[in-house]
Amino acid sequence: MKTTNKISSFIGGIVIAFAITLFLPSAANATWGNYNHGSKAHGSSNHGSKAHGSKNHGSSCNTDSHGSNNHGSKAHGSNNHGSKAHGSKAHGSNNHGSSTHGSSNHAKKCSKYKTLAYKYLKKYYKCYNYKYYKKYVYYIKKYKQCQSTVSVDCNKYKILADKYLAAYNRTGYSCYHRYYQYYLNLYKKCEANTRQVGKVCGQVFEDTNSNGSYDASDKRLANVTVKITDSKGNVQSVTTNNKGYYCASNVAVGTASVDIDESTLADNPTQVVGTDPTDVDVKADTRNWEERNGFTFPIPTGKVCGTVYEDLNGNNQQDAGEVGTAGISVKIIDANGDTHIVTTDDTGKYCEDIVEGSASITVDETTLPTNATLTAGENPNDITVVANKNNPAGTDGYTLPTPTGTVCGFVLVDGQGQANVTVTLMDSEGNTHSEITNANGKYCFEDIPQGDATVDVDDTTLPDEAELTTGEDPSDVTVVANTENDAGTDGYTLPIPVGTVCGSVLVDGNGQVDVTVNIVDANGDTHSIVTDADGKYCLPGLPEGDTTVTVDETTLPAGVVQVLGDNPNTITVIANKNNDAGIDGYTIPDPVGTVCGVIVEDSNGNGGYDATDTRLSGVTVRVRDVNGDIMDVVTDDFGSWCARDLPVGTVKHDVIESTLPTDYVQVFGTDPQFIDIVAGEQVHAGIDGYAIPQNTGTLCGTVLLDYQGAANVTVKITDVNGDVHVGTTDADGKYCIPNIPEGDATVTVDDNSFTQTVKHVFGENPNTVTVVADAETPAGTDGYITCSCQVNPNP
Repeated sequence: MKTTNKISSFIGGIVIAFAITLFLPSAANATWGNYNHGSKAHGSSNHGSKAHGSKNHGSSCNTDSHGSNNHGSKAHGSNNHGSKAHGSKAHGSNNHGSSTHGSSNHAKKCSKYKTLAYKYLKKYYKCYNYKYYKKYVYYIKKYKQCQSTVSVDCNKYKILADKYLAAYNRTGYSCYHRYYQYYLNLYKKCEANTRQVGKVCGQVFEDTNSNGSYDASDKRLANVTVKITDSKGNVQSVTTNNKGYYCASNVAVGTASVDIDESTLADNPTQVVGTDPTDVDVKADTRNWEERNGFTFPIPTGKVCGTVYEDLNGNNQQDAGEVGTAGISVKIIDANGDTHIVTTDDTGKYCEDIVEGSASITVDETTLPTNATLTAGENPNDITVVANKNNPAGTDGYTLPTPTGTVCGFVLVDGQGQANVTVTLMDSEGNTHSEITNANGKYCFEDIPQGDATVDVDDTTLPDEAELTTGEDPSDVTVVANTENDAGTDGYTLPIPVGTVCGSVLVDGNGQVDVTVNIVDANGDTHSIVTDADGKYCLPGLPEGDTTVTVDETTLPAGVVQVLGDNPNTITVIANKNNDAGIDGYTIPDPVGTVCGVIVEDSNGNGGYDATDTRLSGVTVRVRDVNGDIMDVVTDDFGSWCARDLPVGTVKHDVIESTLPTDYVQVFGTDPQFIDIVAGEQVHAGIDGYAIPQNTGTLCGTVLLDYQGAANVTVKITDVNGDVHVGTTDADGKYCIPNIPEGDATVTVDDNSFTQTVKHVFGENPNTVTVVADAETPAGTDGYITCSCQVNPNP
């Protein structure tokens, strides 16, 4: 039975170890590594003893003692751990177990989580009850969280190792050396179990397009050595792969220094992206990205030189006297595909630093002289550039055609360009050229060789009887290349056909002498002639075509009016004929005058014109003159109307009332009215006032003095419109004032109109009365008495 239990315990231990390895690698390492501390390597015989692999370790499903105190007890870290082989109890004392496995309260707490996790894992494998597995996962998580905060001091092992190493070196005792090895192994294992590390990665590339940033087209640099020094002072070197990447593992957390070994780069590198060396803040269990480090490298170049010249003799080679041409543009495309534009200097040469490799050189023919043709050399020309050498691109020669110019001139007939005239030219080489004049009489010969040439107008292509009057024919001209050379103007004239223009000027049917007539002929020239005693005129020698005849009316009697013919008058002159300009008849009219008037609205209704009255526009006034002729005129914006050119005599003017505003009636002025017209004068017909009639009544009253009627006393009435009406009492002291608008009116007796000192004794003064339309409204009686005493002005 004991053997069976041992086997069961051993198998259970393997299962648990496998589970720990799967689900908690760090915990498994710590656990099984701790067991190794007591292994045969240290000379202990208790690694597989009952204390470690007892019944409790492989107990039944209900046993909770797998992670008991015995796991980290003296049985594991006891005297037996550092047994006689190590020489003392102190070496394997409880202190070792407490430091390594965390004998502090925090470590005990972590151990408790681990024990519970193992307990429920065993139960799960024994019973396969899922609730045990959930509890196992829960306590494993708690254990990992707890372990992450455990602070383990590994340096004490290093101190002990250093101590025994010094003792060994001092005494040579082998036991000190074994102690030294023992504590050194403990230190290394402790560091391995507790050290927090991460990865540091980066990239090194060549910034091939020199744009100061990483692009997909940039070249990744392989086999570049990168040195990483971590926060513990540990140094490791890594090499970039074929994509330029490097990664250094097991770099202690904290600030690490990354330094690229530039001796492993190409010559003369220049860093343009990133910083070297640089620091990286290393995080545990993380790939920590340093940066991309971009470098540029000088590219080997060589000089590419060539010449562009004018091949004067056309033999396809540059001879003495054939100098280079400045200002010619040459394009060079290098091995990288980059384009370089250079320009030839005063000697026709160009030079440019070009990267080694193939290059294509092209002379830009658009920059050559006009009409130049490349005849020597190859264009484009491909060469291979060798670094640090002069690479000849060859010579490119061009030829120019014989210099030519243009010869132009004009052929005119009667001062106008003559079309379709043939002109010939013989050039300096004896060649004959022919051109025809255009609509403006111009001709041009192009591409005529420089030198003397002769120009000849073909007279047979001119109009008949045309005679040369200006210029020379034939004529000589010296042709200058690249210039428009003037051959001059050949002017011809034709006989001018002319005719005569005749006409008459009459006044009241009789010929009028000494009247000036102006005639503008078809050429725009003006001619003047004066009528004879019969009023006739004739002007010969006028060119055929449209001619304008104008009688100067300032030379006629004053006041005449044309009654016959047109002035001015246009006729068409026909050559070799008398062309009739017609008769211009005038008469002296009868004397006339003008009558004017004004029509207004009586705005204030006072029956007379005031400056405030409104002028009425658009009113028609009909005027009948002495001959019975009728003229209708309309008032303007100022209410004014005028009938002009009326014969002397009496005229009648009448306002057409239908053109007045609705319901308007005349309130002052006279309509209709008869007016005598005076020759050469303007007669005024006066002002006619109109208004809408207002309902009125009459106000009557009496003024007594000493109880007798008081005569000649002034009475003022202010009507509802604010207008004042004035009346005077008769011999009986009575007054009646008509045309007072209906409504309230104020009656005031003027006390100052009495001839003696009086006193008002009854009645009201002033007195307000309501006027009734179409009725006599009483204003009452005002009584006064004669007063011999001094009247108090302020009673």
